[in-house]
Amino acid sequence: MIEGVDKKFYLILGIHSGKLTIIDAMGKNIIKEVDVSVGSNTIFIDLNDNVYIMNGKNIAVIDRNYNLSKIRNIPCNGNMQIDETEKKMYVSDTDEVNIYDLVKGEKIHVIKGFIAADRMHFNKNKTKLFVLDVLAKEIKSYDTLNLELVDVYKNIGAAPCDISLGESDNYIYIANKEVKNGDYPCTINLLDTTTKEMTKIDMPIGSNISILEQAAYHLYAANTGLNQIEVIDVQKNCIELGISPSLQILKRIHISKDKDLLFIISRNRDGFGAIDVIDTSSLAVRDTLMYEAATVLDAEIVTVSEIQNGKENLVFMKL
Repeated sequence: MIEGVDKKFYLILGIHSGKLTIIDAMGKNIIKEVDVSVGSNTIFIDLNDNVYIMNGKNIAVIDRNYNLSKIRNIPCNGNMQIDETEKKMYVSDTDEVNIYDLVKGEKIHVIKGFIAADRMHFNKNKTKLFVLDVLAKEIKSYDTLNLELVDVYKNIGAAPCDISLGESDNYIYIANKEVKNGDYPCTINLLDTTTKEMTKIDMPIGSNISILEQAAYHLYAANTGLNQIEVIDVQKNCIELGISPSLQILKRIHISKDKDLLFIISRNRDGFGAIDVIDTSSLAVRDTLMYEAATVLDAEIVTVSEIQNGKENLVFMKL
C-alpha cells in the first residue's frame, strides 16, 4: 500500500494510454504510474484490495501495492463478482455467466440461458447470486454451492437497468429507465422475493435512474435526467430529499465498502470535474475534489483512497 497518514489519493485509468495513474488528491502530484496494457469498461475491487480492470476481452489484476499482477484473457461485458472464500470469479459475457478459478484463471463452470446478463450481486453471505437480464426483463437467482437455478423473477419493469439487494435478500430494488414517449415512466420497483409482489416508487417527471446504491435505511439513486441523487427512505419507500452534485452533469455514484461515504462524480461543459464526498449518516458534504478534465483527458476510472490512522478505504468509480 501507499504509506501515509490522513492522506487522500485518487487513481485514474486512461482509456487509450492503458496506464493507471496514482495522484495525490491534495497536491495533485503523480505518485506512481502502472502500465496495465488495457483500457477499461469497468473495474472491481475484492475484499483483499486487489483491483480487477475489464475491457471486454481481458481482465488486468493489480495487487494491493498497485503493481500489475497479471492479465487474464477473460471475455466479459463489464460486470463481475468475486467470492474470496471459495476463490471464484463470476463474469458476465452477454448470454452467459462464466465462473473462473480466482487463482489459476481457468474457467470451471458456465451458466447459460440469458439474453443479456448484466448486473450481478451476491446476497450477504454469498450463498446466492442474483443476475439481471436487461433484455429478458427478469432476475435469476442461483445457489452458489451447486450453481443451480433457485428462482426467476419476471415482469420486473419495462426497462430494468440496475438492481440493489436490500439488507436481506428478501427484497430487491430495481431501477427502470423511462421508455420513449413516456408510455412507461422511470420508476424504482421494490420486489418481494418471497411473494414476488412489487411496490412501485414513482420518480419525478424527467427522471432517468442509472445506478442504485444502498446504505442502512437509505437507497441512493443516480438521476441523470434531473442531475441529482434521489435519497429514498427504505422504510417508507419514498423520496426523502435530492442531493445536487457540484457540477451540471451527473456521471456516477459509488458507495464506500463500509457504507459510511457516498461518492458523487459530476462534470461540466467547460472541462472541469468534481467528486463530492457525502457522509451517509448526516447526508452532509464532507469534501469536494475538483479537477481539470485536461489532466484526465482520456480518463475512465477514478479511485479515491483515504488512509486514516493506518486504515485504508478504497473506492473505485467510473467517470
